[in-house]
Amino acid sequence: MKTNLSSIQIRARIPLLHRTRVVFASLAVLFLFFNPAVPVVRAEENAVLISVFVRENCGHCQDEKAFLSDLTRLDPSVKVLYYDLALPEHSLLFTAVTEHYELPKSTPLTLVRSVLLQGFGNASTTGAEIRTIIEKGKGANA
Repeated sequence: MKTNLSSIQIRARIPLLHRTRVVFASLAVLFLFFNPAVPVVRAEENAVLISVFVRENCGHCQDEKAFLSDLTRLDPSVKVLYYDLALPEHSLLFTAVTEHYELPKSTPLTLVRSVLLQGFGNASTTGAEIRTIIEKGKGANA
């Protein structure tokens, strides 16, 4: 499932959310940025940050990790930040994101630029979509 995000609105077929859910999601984002237990990545100017929610026992998560490892080796401008759901603070953020965007609680859940991707097929399908999102973004920054 793919969901496009924007700082103002969600450009997808997602119904309006109740104010309490928006407040909860906002608090979760504040928790993310001000919690010392959550890793912080400082990206270079033209870097692409990919954030991925993963589970240790998820085969698709392991496949995506292998793909992203290859991708970062080939393109050093790509940085990956993993959120392991075994950690309570990462699990809380995952719950906030999935509830806010009314997504199933399945992994991997990947944010590339402003696009949320749920699941990972293989390098030829989901991997190709990730590469396309990255390249389109680089074109927009040129």
